[in-house]
Amino acid sequence: MSQQRVIKYAVIHNARIVGMRNLWEPITTFEGRPVQVPTYLASFIVPKTRAAWHEEPIFANLIQAFNELYQEVMAPAGYQMNQVEWPVRDGDVDLPGKRSFDWQRGHWSFNGNSQFPINVEIVQGGVPVKLKNRTTVKPGDYVACNVGATRNARDKHAVKLYVNSVLFLNPGEEIVIGNYVPGSELMAQAKAAGLNVTGFGAPVPNAGSGGFGAPPFVAPNLSSGFGKPPF
Repeated sequence: MSQQRVIKYAVIHNARIVGMRNLWEPITTFEGRPVQVPTYLASFIVPKTRAAWHEEPIFANLIQAFNELYQEVMAPAGYQMNQVEWPVRDGDVDLPGKRSFDWQRGHWSFNGNSQFPINVEIVQGGVPVKLKNRTTVKPGDYVACNVGATRNARDKHAVKLYVNSVLFLNPGEEIVIGNYVPGSELMAQAKAAGLNVTGFGAPVPNAGSGGFGAPPFVAPNLSSGFGKPPF
């Protein structure tokens, strides 16, 4: 009989979403072959304000989840804290054979997946509502994300994250990911080429005041009450 997987949940406020391609549409193929289970993905960054990610106030709730997971699963298996591979990466450190992108510099990055559709909402008029118009949001916007931390089934000394939900809080400066070209640049190119772009009709109203359009969300002091993590 297989042991039940232990998952510890956390919320990270005021991160910036960067990977959105598979937030709604799952990956169904890999290297040209169908995958057994379609997978949704999302990735995020947060600015570095401390020398170590586990000292960042923005990660306080996540660190609490990590600590609980370590005490219940990793420590009984004989792993020391410094032997565990945690799913938060330093954007200033290049991976072997892979250079970090400029937008990763000065940030901590993390990602997560899901075998089920990720719940995506947006704050409008101070109220979270289902996000129906995907063009309203973009890479670089501020979000709150609900994640689940668990032991990686394929790598017993590593911890992975599941993404359960994403709430868009406020717009942020657009981040160009890979070969992605923002719509504003494409529009400028079209006009420069002499095209008369009139559009599809009236634009969709912007998100209401008091939410998506308000100053960047300031997370509460999440560091109080959790104590110093044993990292």
